Amino acid sequence: MKKAPHILALLIGTLITFSCKNDVTEDMNEENQSIITFTIDNPIQGATYDLNDTVHIDVMLSAERLLDGYHLRLVNTSDNNSIVWEEDDHDHSTTLHIHDYWINDVTMHSDMRLDIEGFTTHQGESETTSVSFHCHPM
Repeated sequence: MKKAPHILALLIGTLITFSCKNDVTEDMNEENQSIITFTIDNPIQGATYDLNDTVHIDVMLSAERLLDGYHLRLVNTSDNNSIVWEEDDHDHSTTLHIHDYWINDVTMHSDMRLDIEGFTTHQGESETTSVSFHCHPM
């Protein structure tokens, strides 16, 4: 009979421990979920552009809560990750539409990467995605 209180205490302790672990896991999953949905219409992943071609940049960022703007960066990964074009905007909306362009003016075969960073707070919290393509110098 003296073992019953100990077994009951052990059972209650086990239930509390597993309950807490599940709560922490659910909180972590919620924190790690993506807030921003990126829709990239252009440039197309893996596309190739000739010299003087217009590289259209058509991107939409959307979220259920207000976004705080975006930063776009076009990087020539074949040239020491040099930045060839940038744009940013501080705008508050649940949907941000970006329509711009860059003219291919590279002087050597270049692998390019468009980095798209969407800001979710004024404190600089953000999410990033990218798309890669190739540019010809001729």
